[in-house]
Amino acid sequence: MVRAAVREKVYELEIKARFIATTLAKASVTQSIKGRRFDAVVIDEASMMNVPAVFAALTLATQHGVVAGDFRQLQPILVSSHAKAIRWLGHSVFVSSGIRDAVMKGHCDDPRLVVLRRQYRMADEISAMVNAMFYGGILENAQPEARRLIPVSQLWERSRLVLVDVSGLRTVCEKDVHSHSRVNRQMAAVSSDLARQYMDMGVSVGIVTPYRAQAKEIRKNFTREELRDQVQVATVHKFQGSERDVIIFEVADSRPVKPSRLITGSKDTFLDPEPKSISSTLPLVNVALTRAKSQVILVGDLNYIQDYLSKANILRIAAKHFVEMGTVVNRLTGEVTRQRRPTRAATTPSARGTDAESAAAFDQSKARKHLQCTCGGNLVVRQNRYGGYF
Repeated sequence: MVRAAVREKVYELEIKARFIATTLAKASVTQSIKGRRFDAVVIDEASMMNVPAVFAALTLATQHGVVAGDFRQLQPILVSSHAKAIRWLGHSVFVSSGIRDAVMKGHCDDPRLVVLRRQYRMADEISAMVNAMFYGGILENAQPEARRLIPVSQLWERSRLVLVDVSGLRTVCEKDVHSHSRVNRQMAAVSSDLARQYMDMGVSVGIVTPYRAQAKEIRKNFTREELRDQVQVATVHKFQGSERDVIIFEVADSRPVKPSRLITGSKDTFLDPEPKSISSTLPLVNVALTRAKSQVILVGDLNYIQDYLSKANILRIAAKHFVEMGTVVNRLTGEVTRQRRPTRAATTPSARGTDAESAAAFDQSKARKHLQCTCGGNLVVRQNRYGGYF
């Protein structure tokens, strides 16, 4: 009786509302929504939606349709491996329209496309890494006061980028007997311990992993109240659209199993036109890293990553950035290796001319070497006020 009354009231509101926020699934099955027409329809997070779903929603618009999303992030989830299913249900509209491939090759002049360049979430050091790896140098940082970042002096190891290397622990990765997902109990304990340090400080922290079974294993280390109020533990797919002050990106793969398909991809396999060769590694790593505001902690077996993954592999390239631009902590010995940050040459009124200008200019060739653009775009090298390259 009560439920029927609520449904009736909701129906009355939906048929009159001038603005409705809903999911694509609800819009396709709810008569009070699909039976109406709207001046404009805006579809957000469109990279995760297949083409038929997007077009079905756009038919509700009479004047304007806006499709917003990041095609360098997670793509539609598809279980079937049939070629026709992949063609129609496994790609976003950015792929089917040719926009993604054009932009990844450095062409951003498509009249259908508007590029949002300014980011308001990540600290400079984090955005520099993802800018170089995924966005071809087009991202611009909002002013620090607009991002509400935790000062680096208050962060663990006083670094925005920290790689916790568990190679010495000889962790054991297993395949879940039911789902064939990955489980690494020792690594789950490491990630949980790191998260607790920030939970005790009242800092928002999230643990993300490519694997559902590993996320389940990590959650065992926290109470329901802690999972509700203090720490979020989820797969990368569930974390898209969320953010935390600190993100712990844990990659459970280690010996004796071989790396899963989720982490073995490169830029080339992401763009591969052959449906069965398409890899989700690039968008997966991109989403994991860009959930963080103030710090990213990568937890993984560095020796395993270097031994089993190719030099073009996205995860290996990310680990290289952490090694060269951040701080590496050996979990077994506690040894800490810090990258020596570049410093700007001082300029004085008397030090002018060709030699002074050369000394004051930052080394772009060195920056390009470190910030190798893997997205195919043109890398624009800049230097922030802290002396870092982005």
